[in-house]
Amino acid sequence: MPRDLVTELKEDHRVIKNLWEVFSRSRGNEEKQAVANTIIREVSIHAACEELSVYPLLEKHFGKHIAEESRQEHLEVKKELKTLDSMKVGEAGFITLLEKTLKEFIVHSEKEELEILPKFQEKVTEDELLKLGKKFVEDRQTAPTHPHPEFPLEPEEEAKVAHRAARKDKKIDESRMFIETGRIYV
Repeated sequence: MPRDLVTELKEDHRVIKNLWEVFSRSRGNEEKQAVANTIIREVSIHAACEELSVYPLLEKHFGKHIAEESRQEHLEVKKELKTLDSMKVGEAGFITLLEKTLKEFIVHSEKEELEILPKFQEKVTEDELLKLGKKFVEDRQTAPTHPHPEFPLEPEEEAKVAHRAARKDKKIDESRMFIETGRIYV
């Protein structure tokens, strides 16, 4: 059954928060690395989809301020994820940086859920939210699976490079281990 955009966004937030709990309970570097790879992939996909699909709508309905602030928060998370993506779980500082990054993500997601998304729901029809939810799910398939803080912050410019990067990212992913999240990526 199709879900609306707000439900999809909240589900992404829930999946990522749960992955942090799984990481915290994991034993051994191999298992932790698979979970960390999955966290990096899920946050990267979520960020790209929000930046390309959701933030332009926030600009349309509320002006640039909220979208720009959210993009800056994403940029900080993506910079940290890029560092993590180049490290291994057993390296000094990895777990500390991952914890810091996920705390920032959680603060950002809670702000979205408590402040931004309720206002957004008031501005957009239920039909439109359902269409946007479907598009968001479809966009996950073509989104980059690794962080790219070097991408332009403007959605039109980011879109031009995101799909090419996603193909390269998926090649990299072929040699990495991930854990099951219930999501299917082609």
